[in-house]
Amino acid sequence: MPEEIKDMTRFIELSEKAEGCNAKKTKDTIKLKLRMKHRLYTLKIDAKKFDEVKAKIKCKITEI
Repeated sequence: MPEEIKDMTRFIELSEKAEGCNAKKTKDTIKLKLRMKHRLYTLKIDAKKFDEVKAKIKCKITEI
């Protein structure tokens, strides 16, 4: 089951151990999905904050 994370810093910490990250764009939000070995973590952010978070994430990001 996927788990939604509300804290951006925790999401960035989890990205160090992730296999990959998918970014799905909608009209004004972006949903980031971290794929771990046993779980999927998601984070919803504004499109304005995406570049800031993208620079801090430590795994490969695939934009969908």
